[in-house]
Order: sequence, then C-alpha cells, then structure tokens
Amino acid sequence: MAAQTLGFIGFGNLAKTLYHGFKDDLFKHNIRLLINSRSTSANTSDLPDYVSKNTVLADSDVIVIAVKPQQLSSIMPELTAINWTNKCLVSLLAGVPLATFKQTLPGLTHAFRVMPNTAAQFKQSMTTYSCLETTHSDYEMFITSLFSSLGSIVKIDESNMDFSTALCGSGPAFLFQLFQDMIDLAEAEGFSTQQARLMINQIVTGVADSLNNRSEAIPTLIKEICSPKGTTEAGLDFYQTNKLSDIWKTVFQTAKNRSEELSKKF
Repeated sequence: MAAQTLGFIGFGNLAKTLYHGFKDDLFKHNIRLLINSRSTSANTSDLPDYVSKNTVLADSDVIVIAVKPQQLSSIMPELTAINWTNKCLVSLLAGVPLATFKQTLPGLTHAFRVMPNTAAQFKQSMTTYSCLETTHSDYEMFITSLFSSLGSIVKIDESNMDFSTALCGSGPAFLFQLFQDMIDLAEAEGFSTQQARLMINQIVTGVADSLNNRSEAIPTLIKEICSPKGTTEAGLDFYQTNKLSDIWKTVFQTAKNRSEELSKKF
C-alpha cells in the first residue's frame, strides 16, 4: 500500500508552496507527482508538467484536493466517477468536513483533512491533520512523513479543525499584518523601510528562538522584559486597559466562525 504516485487536483499558491517544500523528498523516495490545475500560467521549468484531471484520478495512489472550497462542487462529478477503495484522499480545503467526502465518494476508506501553512516552503510549516478512523496506517505514515518534511505536524480531532484552520492556516497572515503595522509605525517615526524591515525581522526571529529554546511560561518571559513604571509596563497597561487581547482573540474567532460557516454549506 506504499504510495508511488501523488496527484494534485488544483495547484494554487498553497499547493505550490507544499511542492517546493517536499519536492526533494518525493524525488528521494521515487514518488511520481501528477498535477492538474485550471490554470497553466504557472508552468515553468521548476514545476512538473500538468496532466489531465482524469490522469491524476486514474493514476494516483494519493490524491490531494487543493481547489478552493467553493470549487468543490464543480469537480465532485469526476471524483464520484472513480472507485476510491484503493486510493487515499487528502483534502486541503478549509471548512470541508471529511464526512462530505465519505458520504459522496464510493468506496472511500482512506482520507485526511490537512491544514498546513505557507511557511512550508522554508520547511517551517505548522501542520495539523485528522483522518477517517478507517484510514490504513500505511497511508498515515506516508502523510505524516511527507508533511513532517515541511516542519511540525500534529494529529488532532476533526472537531478542532476549524480553530486549527484559523490558528495555523490563517494565523501567519494575521501576524504578517501586525508586523506590517509595526513597520509602518517605524517608518512614520523616521526609519527607512529597509531599517524597519530589518528590525522587525530580527525581533520576530529572536522571539521565535526564545519560545523554542526556553521552557518558561510566556508570562514569565514578559515579566523579564518589564521594569517597574518602565516603557514595557506602560505599553502593556494600555494593552490590558483597552482589552486588546480580546480584540486579537476575536480576529482568530472570526476566522474560525467562517470555517464553521463553510462546513455547514457542505
């Protein structure tokens, strides 16, 4: 049951990111890659040639569904036309429960719902996944090995996937927006764009390394930076008084709610 051919239905930004992250591993393990996409504009020398959707569905052992959630209905007729008994489905679709595929696709026994993020291209993705209980362990070993090559991977209950989508899938975009706001502020204070970007980049790297290399609770790390009546304490007092933590949490909760809304549509 070892996978020999990996196929993609849809090849947008996230799928390309995954490809660049694990293409060396696919080559190392002699795993063939087949790609079908509505767009051929991305055909370049560093990407495999695109093939027909029928070729991907017929010849792939593991089929990754990487279209937009709203495009799923348009490909369902072709997905239901094949027997899934000896194939494995991997869905990257936010908000689409595995039950949608299980109830629709004939013979589907092996299926995963996976949520990586775009840091996969640097092998720094935080990926979460859930799978059908009937999924064979060989497929689970393949998927965990494949996505482990892109960073960290954690198995979760599918009931937590909507929040995981908000935290791990959308979270980087929210942080990027925060960093952009910090850069804008630095520029307004007279720093050049290059200086501001360098400072923010180094701050982020330092914080990430601190979290990875220190075991103390985060409030302890915060306390170490504070001094009585100092600059950090003044900023944190404003943060707490204006309940910015509630606003920040609402950003993620809103993304989670949208994932749940998408789930209901299916």
